Order: sequence, then structure tokens, then C-alpha cells
Amino acid sequence: MTYIYILQHIEDIINDEELNVKLLGFFSSLSKAEQAIEQYKKLPGFKDKQKVFTGDEYDVGFFIDRGVVNQAYWDGGYTTSENESVSNTIDIPEEISIPYWAKGELPKLNEKAETFASRLLIERYGILSGQEGPGSEYYQLRLYGASYE
Repeated sequence: MTYIYILQHIEDIINDEELNVKLLGFFSSLSKAEQAIEQYKKLPGFKDKQKVFTGDEYDVGFFIDRGVVNQAYWDGGYTTSENESVSNTIDIPEEISIPYWAKGELPKLNEKAETFASRLLIERYGILSGQEGPGSEYYQLRLYGASYE
């Protein structure tokens, strides 16, 4: 099995919900992820929350998770929560299911759907995942953005 080490930074946790989680990188070894942390610790924001966590335990600070390369981790479908509401000023077509965290977001004036999707993903994760297929967040956001063009 080939492993990948996923480095993230959690800025805050309120009511067991991680807030402002930044995906910082994917590494071929734990030691390379730890080396990256040493560089991040020198940067503004990161130097204030420097604890490092691995495995099932985590808190505010850096978090290293290990995954198996070429392993699917989502093995079922999903449903949207009826408890999540969207502002009455935004009319999302029923056939478009956008990520919960993007509800309430609108494309900027004259912003193309692709640019809108990329902008939101970069703001949320710091990078684009490269996944653009029908089940991806990029695809959902692009469809949503296109409904405003």
C-alpha cells in the first residue's frame, strides 16, 4: 500500500466544528509533512497556533492525516439537510446541489461560472483539487454560477 500524508491547519473549533481549515499540502512521508510544518510555523497566523496533531486526535493547529493512495473513501450517496436554509434572496434551481458552505455566495458582476467556482474553492481550501467531474464541488459550483450568467 502507498500512503499519502495530508497536512491541514485548523484555526478554530467551536461546538465540535472546525472553522477555517486550510489544506496545506499532500506529502509522500510523515517526515516531509513535518518539514513543511516547520516552514509554515514561520508565517503569520500559523506561528500563533503551532500544536501538531496526528491520527484521531486534533485541536487548533496543524493536523496530519494519513490516507491510502488510489483508495475511494466515500462509498455511498448523500442527501442534503433540510435544516440548512438559504437566504430568500437567492433562488437555487432544484437540480443544482451546491456545497453547504457556499450557500449565500453569488458570482461577482460579469464573473464567468468557471471563475466563480475556482474563486470559491481557492477561498475555502487554498487550492483547486483538480477534480471537475459531475460529483465534484467544482462542477456543482460551476453549474450554480452558470445559472446567473
